Amino acid sequence: MISKVIDSGSIENATRYVLKKEHSILIGGSMLSKTYQALNQEFHISIDLNPDIEKPCYHFALSYSKTDLEMNELDNDTLAEIATRHFAGMVVSSRNPELLHKKDKEHPEFNKKVDEFIESGEIDQYQFFIALHADTHHCHTHTVASRISVKDSKCINMWYDQNRSQLICRELEQTYGIEKLESSWEVGKRSLTRRQYEKQVETGKQPVQTKLQNLIGNLASNQYITLDELTEQLEKYGVDVRIGHYGNKKGISYKLDGISMSGSQLGKNYTYSGLQTHFGVCVETKLEPLDKILNNQSTYLKQAEALANKIWSREDIARTLTYQKYQLRANSADNDKLELFKRDRKILSWDESKQAYQAYGITQKDIKSLEIWNAHSIQKYQEQEQSGETQEQKRRSLDIER
Repeated sequence: MISKVIDSGSIENATRYVLKKEHSILIGGSMLSKTYQALNQEFHISIDLNPDIEKPCYHFALSYSKTDLEMNELDNDTLAEIATRHFAGMVVSSRNPELLHKKDKEHPEFNKKVDEFIESGEIDQYQFFIALHADTHHCHTHTVASRISVKDSKCINMWYDQNRSQLICRELEQTYGIEKLESSWEVGKRSLTRRQYEKQVETGKQPVQTKLQNLIGNLASNQYITLDELTEQLEKYGVDVRIGHYGNKKGISYKLDGISMSGSQLGKNYTYSGLQTHFGVCVETKLEPLDKILNNQSTYLKQAEALANKIWSREDIARTLTYQKYQLRANSADNDKLELFKRDRKILSWDESKQAYQAYGITQKDIKSLEIWNAHSIQKYQEQEQSGETQEQKRRSLDIER
């Protein structure tokens, strides 16, 4: 199963593309209309509630393999159900991204929230339709939706939607028994060559490549670990780790059973940079004293709290704010307090028991990003103020002329 988040520009463009295609069949959704023209008009019920949203359209494509169609009973009703759960998952994960952490193998709480979202009828506050395209050898569905709720005119956040869409597909594959496809972070693992595979079948022994991939993955995936700690643990399994400079970049190699392999030979996830970006390994080998770390966190906490509140205070209404990989939103328990996320990890939150904000691994780089965000926020606010003054001047000028 393959998912794709499509930038169609406008709902009119997406609707035209999906429904004007030959062999296009409308199979589900929350809307009453059945034709291209009528659906476009109906979409304006939600779009007109929040005209400031530049991109109100959400467009997803879900593709299925021949194996899925031949081995599974994927009739139109089932395909519509899968697409509906995918859209519901996108809404739920936009509100609570921590429910869909990519390192977790199962997400029971996420699936429970999706069930509640659909069964309670809350999904009906969003306008969407689902169409089937059966014109190619790979069957696929399209979901076209308005990101604006007809209930409160709030907009679905598109934050990291490509990654969230892939994770939701992995959940749907398990639920419906659909053919599993590797996600983007699994592709960084190099496959065996045909000769390696044949030798493995013949001897019954794993190649060094597979042994190293499994060892590194098991040690690095399920815990916070530094590169020094990973190296020490690998040595217990007989793996010699060497780090060196290759041109302007740092590189890493592994030696097991007398065979040496570079990180890139194992796959991009096992390179020096890949260990950090994929597995979250801390490659900084020189650790600061604990008292210095605690003092820094205390300083960063005060700075982050002040900057977050300044950014939030310039908004007219409470809503989710996004800047690059950071997300700022109201606390779920107390709307007067804030929560700050970095990707799907919470780094600042209000602690009710302590009646104070708590920091969770904020760095100097985070503070720098918040300062830049704050500067952009000030500039945007000033531009809005000037625009408002200009409009007021025009109105006064017209009044004088009259």
